[in-house]
Amino acid sequence: MALSYPHRQTIIIGVICLVAIAAVAFYTQRNKAETNDALGVQASAKENTRDVTLTATSTNWQKDFFTVSTSTKSTQISKSGNTTSPTLTDTVGKDFFTRFMVLKQAGQTTDQESVKNAMDQTIANAAASAAQPKIYSLSNIKISTDTSLDAIHMYANTVGSTLLTNISRQDPTEIAMNALDRQNMDELKNIDPIISGYQKAISELLLVNVPQDLASSHVGIINGLSILLYVSQGLRRIQEDSMQSMVSLGLYTTGQDTLRASLLDTQAYLQVKNVPVLSTEPGYLFLTITK
Repeated sequence: MALSYPHRQTIIIGVICLVAIAAVAFYTQRNKAETNDALGVQASAKENTRDVTLTATSTNWQKDFFTVSTSTKSTQISKSGNTTSPTLTDTVGKDFFTRFMVLKQAGQTTDQESVKNAMDQTIANAAASAAQPKIYSLSNIKISTDTSLDAIHMYANTVGSTLLTNISRQDPTEIAMNALDRQNMDELKNIDPIISGYQKAISELLLVNVPQDLASSHVGIINGLSILLYVSQGLRRIQEDSMQSMVSLGLYTTGQDTLRASLLDTQAYLQVKNVPVLSTEPGYLFLTITK
């Protein structure tokens, strides 16, 4: 399960650094293109199509991570002719670029404090406008008044089976870091089974009959999985929306801690009630979680 990832903190820091470099490269290239548009520079037909290309043979992927050329139209058009919503990366890039141009017109681009304030405000706006994980409440689960040993035993085995069956032992942050480091975005597809597993686990847990004494910890388990699902979905879209990936990644530890705390609460309850869970049963998973 997701609770045994090695060197978790190191991996997270590594991914954040790599995604940040990618985001900065994206902003730089995109804003340069927007400036050229504003000055009336005519781009070639090839340059008028936004093309994100990974340079797999580069020895300095940080510099070449994104090769971007931007359409002179500010609105993105899908193949069907419908407009598509801008990504968080698009929005943040445009926001900071606008703020920077205001500073430039005021002759304040060399004022470190002014630039820092502009960046801080941009980041604050990004965090406020970013998509957030779905959070569940007691009203979303099926609570039972049956708190007998048999009911608790059945609950432990049902939830344990769901987690063992659906939650991957692969770490999405490690997959993302390897994809960035190797400049091979095809590796991100390895996150898809992790996403599917979280989605299936959440769907199954919402249908479980939960003894009322375990209702709060059950919601905590679901919310921990929901946050980790959100993180995995964000990492899966690094290439399309690096800023949303960074925002999502910021909740990785929260998701891990929420899930672990809820599993430990359930473990404590099973021990207090002396629920006879055998080591061969899926419910034994709860007794293997360490503090």
